[in-house]
Amino acid sequence: IAKIVPYEAERKQSVLQEYEILKALHHERIMALHEAYITPRYLVLICENCAGKEILYSIVDRFRYSEDDVVSYVLQLLQGLEYLHGRRIV
Repeated sequence: IAKIVPYEAERKQSVLQEYEILKALHHERIMALHEAYITPRYLVLICENCAGKEILYSIVDRFRYSEDDVVSYVLQLLQGLEYLHGRRIV
């Protein structure tokens, strides 16, 4: 997956900061950054391709969820969030 971030010269530092943060993240619940390219106008972030649908589409496709399903989704989200909090990112 590629994320293309356009930026103006005055925002270059904040764009580079986002890159540095993403480069330092290594957790099974956080999408990994594989490569990045910077041009005078764009930052291109190449991230891992996560199998399956985005979580929003997966949630919408089903009408009902068991308590175990909900617990599993929330637990995975909280694990990623805890990792980010531990690094003072979120």
